[in-house]
Order: sequence, then structure tokens, then C-alpha cells
Amino acid sequence: MKHMKHCPTHGPYTVEMLELAGKTIERRCPRCVTDFKAGQVQFAVSQEKQSREDRIRQLIGKSGLPRRYIQKYDFETFSSATPEQQYALQIAQQFAYGFEQALEHGSNLLFTGRSGTGKNHLATSIAKVIIEQGYSALFLTTINAMRSIKETFSQDSELTERQVIYRLVQDFDLLILDEVGIQFKSQTEGILLFDILNGRYEEMKPTILISNEDLGQLRQTLGERLIDRLLEDGTHVEFLWNSFRQANHGNLFNQRWGRN
Repeated sequence: MKHMKHCPTHGPYTVEMLELAGKTIERRCPRCVTDFKAGQVQFAVSQEKQSREDRIRQLIGKSGLPRRYIQKYDFETFSSATPEQQYALQIAQQFAYGFEQALEHGSNLLFTGRSGTGKNHLATSIAKVIIEQGYSALFLTTINAMRSIKETFSQDSELTERQVIYRLVQDFDLLILDEVGIQFKSQTEGILLFDILNGRYEEMKPTILISNEDLGQLRQTLGERLIDRLLEDGTHVEFLWNSFRQANHGNLFNQRWGRN
């Protein structure tokens, strides 16, 4: 049975009367129904987007990435004028955008070379990309990693040494350790760092090591066995060009004082 009705929003429409379980049901304006469903879809999409943005903010907040790095560093701002720099950028992008495979294989990166050549730039760019994908990352200097463990030696500590090491091994999809190779003050520090890196190797958790030392020096500092394990499914990239920071300092000096 059909008859005409008027919708305040969409005007006249044909009403269909349905019999269901002994009751007569009158269908609403079909365009209102369509708009309602579209609104529900839009609301769900908006909620999902908001949830994703909240998740990314939380991951960024827990990442330990310095604010300066987050604001300044991404793949687009990395200078890749030479074949060596282009290779470093390519390796970093492959690692970041293929992070699912890096997790599957427990892949690692070793960035070694001169200070100011972009090692932190690319490592931060990787972290930002994988966080956008919903993965977790933690950026730490080696000194701060050791400090976080040593703080557990205090009687007032709520965490044990084992718990902190477990967190560094298990809680983050990617661990970035900066300033690796600075001379340890004790054999204990070397053992603690070995426990972290070897633990992540065994659990197939990707790690990025950043060092101003070359690979030969790192082998002496960390040990032949550990370096070989990290490179088993890893890539070593050497940053041997001149410092970007020194070049930028020179440009700023010339701009301020009118020198060419």
C-alpha cells in the first residue's frame, strides 16, 4: 500500500506501508535514510581518524625523540647531493616504508661516520614514518640508556634492572641508540648494553645504532660477535661526507655578516 507524504527537508515522497509480524510499518523518507547512513559513515571515519591521531601523538610522546629533531627532520629535508648520500637516504626509506618486513626478519641498521652528517636526521625520519604506520619507537642515547638502568640500583627505585632491560628489549618495535661507542666507564656498562642489543637480536626486534666510530672501532667496543649478529639481517651505512652542520653554520655566518 502506497501514499504520498511530505518531508520537511526533501519535499514529497512516496510512502510504502509494510506488514511485519502483524504490525504496519511506515517507511521514512528514503533521502533522510540515505543522509542518516552517510552521516553514520562520516562519523565513524571521523572517529577512526581522531583515534589514529591520538595514537600517533601518544607514540610520539613516548618515543623520546627530541623536539628539535621532530620539527626539523624528515626524508624531504635530507640533503642527498652525492651518490653516497642518495644511497643512505634510499636505505633509510626502504627500512621505514618496509618496516613490516624489518619486523618479520629482525632487521637492523648501523649508521656510522662523522658528526653532523645526517645520521640522526635519517634515524628520526624513519621513526616518524613508522609511528605514522602505528608502530612504536624509542630514541635514546647510550648514556641515557645506561643511566635508566643504573637508577634501579637505588633502594627507592620502583623498577629492577631486569625490568628496565626487558622494557628496552620488548616494549618498542624500534629502538634507536645514539652515541654508541663512547668509552664505557666500566665493564658493567658494556655488559648491560650487550644484554639490550643481544636481547633485541634474539627477539628479532629492529634496532638502529648511531655512532661516530667506524665499523672496526665498533667491533672493538661492542665485540665481534655482537656486531656480526646485528649485521646478520642488517645494513651498515657509512656517513663519510663533510658535516652539514658546519656548512650551515658557515652559511648563517655569511648571511648575518654579508660575506659570500
